[in-house]
Amino acid sequence: MDPHLPQRIGRLSDAAFDVEDVVQEATLAMTKALTSYRTHNGTFAAFVTGIAQHKITDAFRVAGRNRSLPSDTLPEASDGTAGPEELALRAERAARMEGLLAELLTDRQVLILRLRLLGNVPVAEVAAVLDMSPGSVRVAQHRALQKLRARIEADGVDVVAV
Repeated sequence: MDPHLPQRIGRLSDAAFDVEDVVQEATLAMTKALTSYRTHNGTFAAFVTGIAQHKITDAFRVAGRNRSLPSDTLPEASDGTAGPEELALRAERAARMEGLLAELLTDRQVLILRLRLLGNVPVAEVAAVLDMSPGSVRVAQHRALQKLRARIEADGVDVVAV
């Protein structure tokens, strides 16, 4: 008996290994090899056993290379929170955006952008709060975004996903 057989069997029990697949492979190999079978140097049982042993050895070889461990449970889903690197990148982008807002836009334009884009406040409500017409709010928002876009494209600043 092979002294390493228990170790091999243990590896197979951990691997994704299907005995029926090995039997099927051995049966196909025997069917293909029947045309070349000659009775002069052995029995048919030895012929079949040799093919089966080769297929079993192949299965052990494949199982030895397979480092995955099947599991009955799915891994827990990510909680969706950002890790330290993502948090640092977000903070850096937010600081860049704050700098651009302060440098390029008036206080009123910044307020319009924050209410409209971050607060998702309707144009009519923003207009009422700032004592402006809805059309003026839309124009101010458009101009502010155009200024930011032009500067970002000119500088190549990455402020996406703030």
